Amino acid sequence: MYSLNELIFLKLFILLLNSLQFSTNFINNQNDWVNDTIEQIDNFTLYQIMSIEKHVVVYFYDYGHKQESVYKLLSEMSNKVRETMLPISVFTVCVTYFDDVIQKLNIYSPSVTYFRDGGQYKYEYKEAMKINKNRTNPIYEWIRLKIGSPMKLLRNIKETEEFVSNNNLIAIMFMKETNQKILKNLSIVAEHVDHIAYGLVYDKIIFNHFI
Repeated sequence: MYSLNELIFLKLFILLLNSLQFSTNFINNQNDWVNDTIEQIDNFTLYQIMSIEKHVVVYFYDYGHKQESVYKLLSEMSNKVRETMLPISVFTVCVTYFDDVIQKLNIYSPSVTYFRDGGQYKYEYKEAMKINKNRTNPIYEWIRLKIGSPMKLLRNIKETEEFVSNNNLIAIMFMKETNQKILKNLSIVAEHVDHIAYGLVYDKIIFNHFI
């Protein structure tokens, strides 16, 4: 027979084992669809990426999500970054894949937004931030005012690879739901560019912007 203390210890040990098994299964499930070329990132990591002075952000999102929502998210992240590191000068590159590629990736109108530190638009950007305040999205309005139509179109995987290679790309995929097949297709570009850093955002809190 076990003493009372021994029984309590045994129950705690069993609970600990169950907890470890759950954690291990969770990690394994995550690793099933996050591979070497695509890394899951959370809100904090996204904030750190937005703090980089020169970077490129590629955002993909599922059918039904609006482009303005992504700009809203980037705007909120930018406002948390120190003023001297704000991504000021911006141009947009639209990625228009063929229908079969779009279907495989399960994405809608993916775009590339390239942020450059400083530049001639710094003063104008600050003024836009003051004028817009909280009434409209300042980054979206400023981009629309300054750019209008996209500067470049990427119509296939090869063109995307070249753009990525030439611009030292940091890419973020905003996907509400995903699976191994989608990630395999998304990693096509990453596998051919050594210095690319891919991140996957699927956090439900982030996707409150899209509801």
